Amino acid sequence: LHSDSRYDKALAARAQGTEWEVSGEPVGHARWLAARLGDLRVKRVAIEDDVALNEYRAWAAAFEDLGVELVETHDLVRTLRAVKDADEIECLRAAQEITDAAFTHMCEWLHVGVTEREAGFELDTFLRRHGQGLAFPCICATGENSANPHHIPDDTAAREGDFFLMDFGGRVRDYDADMTRTVVFGTPSAQQREIYD
Repeated sequence: LHSDSRYDKALAARAQGTEWEVSGEPVGHARWLAARLGDLRVKRVAIEDDVALNEYRAWAAAFEDLGVELVETHDLVRTLRAVKDADEIECLRAAQEITDAAFTHMCEWLHVGVTEREAGFELDTFLRRHGQGLAFPCICATGENSANPHHIPDDTAAREGDFFLMDFGGRVRDYDADMTRTVVFGTPSAQQREIYD
């Protein structure tokens, strides 16, 4: 596995005791791989079709002298990664358990007057305390902001009768959960029930 210097030490620590070798050699990925392919007599290398054009050109240039053909693939890695082994499934379950616990915590903690930013901080803190980080930055939105699924939390305070949207997820060993829930402060109106449904 070739990584740049921002991640190579962390990856090497994780790779200990596995068959993975990690390199932080300060060259581009294409040049690093090309230097290792010559001895292996590799004729074809797959590359996903969503790489940036300049990255693709670097790969093509690195392999040109080796006579290695670049084969474009679409979603090959994603398709392979869709099948999880037992350890991965356990990580996903653990991440979801933390996420479920965070939702329960927030339902007990939320109150009229809390701002989106305060609620987001509480949610972030709970996920970090009980897991290994966040799947993505938490979204908390109240009132009319709750209609925007990617709202950036601000100082809008929750009022009685408001919807309150939370989009969040815990992380366990780089496996992420994702949950979106909307609650209401007080008793929902008939219109809110219809919107919610």
